[in-house]
Amino acid sequence: MTSNIKVRTLQQAINMLDALKVQYKIIDEDGNVYDKMKERQAKKGLPRGDRRKYVLQFIESMDIGDVVEFPAGPYEIEELRSNAVSWFNGTYGAGSCTSSIDRKKNTCEILRII
Repeated sequence: MTSNIKVRTLQQAINMLDALKVQYKIIDEDGNVYDKMKERQAKKGLPRGDRRKYVLQFIESMDIGDVVEFPAGPYEIEELRSNAVSWFNGTYGAGSCTSSIDRKKNTCEILRII
């Protein structure tokens, strides 16, 4: 960075981000990297994408009006419901399903609406 004001402004921004204790990665116009990101890891040591694959086997072929109940298996039931609803919203649009969790049975129930 050739401009002193740009260097000072960037340093002020970095100081603010550090004070907020947030993660960030900044690359300035000269290609200098200021990286305070922690490596993202999948929970419970399971590979990323496994939850989505697990959920899809139950919901991918659902038609409008179908109800499917699936067990948590090795995953947290809230994460599975989140994955299922996210997939429906991305595939069919917002409001395309409704869901509930049965904590006693550790299952998730999905109703496809659209």
